[in-house]
Amino acid sequence: MKQKVSVIIADLDNTLFDWFNIWYNSFNAMLTSLVEKSRITRQTLEGEFKKVHQKHGTSEYAFSLQELPSLIKKHPGGDIPTVYAECIQAFRDARRSAMVLYPTVLQTLSLLRGKGCLLVGYTESKAFYSYYRIKKLGLDGILDYLCSGSA
Repeated sequence: MKQKVSVIIADLDNTLFDWFNIWYNSFNAMLTSLVEKSRITRQTLEGEFKKVHQKHGTSEYAFSLQELPSLIKKHPGGDIPTVYAECIQAFRDARRSAMVLYPTVLQTLSLLRGKGCLLVGYTESKAFYSYYRIKKLGLDGILDYLCSGSA
């Protein structure tokens, strides 16, 4: 007798898409642009980013630039996101290019959904960033639920 599968819980990151590739390409594009524009060494910026990421518990913290000590020192009272808008845009452009599902993921999930299967996405990433990826990857309306590591 065939057993009917009624629920699928799928890990999102590095199962449905290459999270590391998305993160690396976008972060590297921003960092490379930031080094060029700020004239602050890559090593200094990497160390400062690491501390900010550790403080916030994620390497996806959207407001990292505003907390980098070397940028604060270089632009006291300045609007860092405006000064480095092209670096932020480099991040967004690279993220857009790298954000793709693995082949056949969408077709497979659609097939399962069409058979009445409840689809749950799981991630250890923060919900805010996960919702963004779900929407951009076309999984909004395919996944029934998202279980995220944190809010």
